[in-house]
Amino acid sequence: MTETVLTPAASPATAHRPFSPTAFSISVATAVILNVAVFLIASAGGASMIIEQPSESTLNVGIVIAATLVPLALAGLVTWFLARRRPVLRTVLAWVGLAVALVSFASPLFVSADLATGLALGAMHVIAGLAWFVGVRKPRA
Repeated sequence: MTETVLTPAASPATAHRPFSPTAFSISVATAVILNVAVFLIASAGGASMIIEQPSESTLNVGIVIAATLVPLALAGLVTWFLARRRPVLRTVLAWVGLAVALVSFASPLFVSADLATGLALGAMHVIAGLAWFVGVRKPRA
């Protein structure tokens, strides 16, 4: 005798779940906390946290917070607006944002005063990209 297993079909509510500002905010807050931790650990480990291009500037916790929070928040707002009309864009933009963050890992290596600073900033790009992906992507039904 064959046993039939019934699985619940995805309801319309879960199939096109809207962008969740709460879930996205949690992802962004996590990225901010982790990036500040990377900054503090790298600074304590001897990284200069000096960027030489376009002009020399020294990074601090405020800059790390702003550089993580502002781009993610603005991109999240644009994604929320666009995904209301075309839900498929959420998935596309999640992958595009992650790809941009991973490719931009190399950028800090060329503009930082030392390798430790470049690696720390690159890690911050990856953290922000992962937070973006987790916060924007559609959950699996």
